[in-house]
Amino acid sequence: MLHILSYTYSRPITAQLQKGTSRDTEKLLFGNGTRLIVRPKEKDVTGPKLSVFYPPVTPENDLVPATVCLADDFFPKTIQLSLKVEGHNQTTMTKSAIVTDDGYYRASNFLPVPSGQSNLIICEAKHEDSHFIVNVTTGGGDSRCMGEKAMGMTKEAGNK
Repeated sequence: MLHILSYTYSRPITAQLQKGTSRDTEKLLFGNGTRLIVRPKEKDVTGPKLSVFYPPVTPENDLVPATVCLADDFFPKTIQLSLKVEGHNQTTMTKSAIVTDDGYYRASNFLPVPSGQSNLIICEAKHEDSHFIVNVTTGGGDSRCMGEKAMGMTKEAGNK
């Protein structure tokens, strides 16, 4: 079912729609800037579940390790992610999120950091009128063990 949210055009247009997945197209453009955005059925506002992943071991082959902030299962699409690692630069992402098969969205952000050091990692998300945050402290020394444990760990954020 197609719902037209708003329509302003001086002449009729014809669009052929066919069944597909939301990954097939995100936007369709007609003529000079007429845009049709196909979205999943409206859902209630759902805040993101935040996870933090950090490098478990010293990289090999000159690869640069990265800390990743993952926002998952949120709706609607617009989100701003911020990732801070103690002693390193901050990165912010406002890039479009991707839609998952269940109609929710997923976005991620990463920041290159040295592995094997003790760091405070802060992953923040601004979504709708809410602010979500996850703090993770990594340990120095044998980061391989800590990293592998952390990769399976999900920290779900609450409203701040």
